[in-house]
Amino acid sequence: MRGGGGGHDPFDIFQSFFGGNPFGWGGSSRGRRQRRGEDVVHPLKFSWEDLYIGTSKKLSLSRNVICSKCKGKGSKSGASMKCSGCQGSRMKVSIRQLGPPMIQQMQHPCNECKGTSETINDRDRCPQCKGEKVVQEKKVLKVIVEKGMRNGQKITFPREANEALDSHW
Repeated sequence: MRGGGGGHDPFDIFQSFFGGNPFGWGGSSRGRRQRRGEDVVHPLKFSWEDLYIGTSKKLSLSRNVICSKCKGKGSKSGASMKCSGCQGSRMKVSIRQLGPPMIQQMQHPCNECKGTSETINDRDRCPQCKGEKVVQEKKVLKVIVEKGMRNGQKITFPREANEALDSHW
């Protein structure tokens, strides 16, 4: 007979796929947190000689980083309001009549809050990020190709992808 699961969260599968608990039940409520964005792939061309003896190249890229002035809040005061367009649900439903008696119901991200569930007063917007919560940062990375690397081999740069604030659940 097996004992209790202890600290296992039954909603971990939803967390890994969708970034949150779909029902708001169980588990710990993490609130707003910083998370790493998707990995970015930049294919680079190297000669066979470069792969054989090794070399380095510079890679220039732009990425989103959390605004340092407002700490990702988007406003000077840190205040935001629930979106009146979607009532904070992040989605809108539109219904279209196809003909009697058929209708089509479509769900799409709210265009007023861009799917964030909140809006920021125009006068309170952060002057640095203009309410977007992130700013673009240009960065140059040095890509070192070690001798003997294979064609198509990937080099990963930890913590260099886009940053985003996750406010799900």
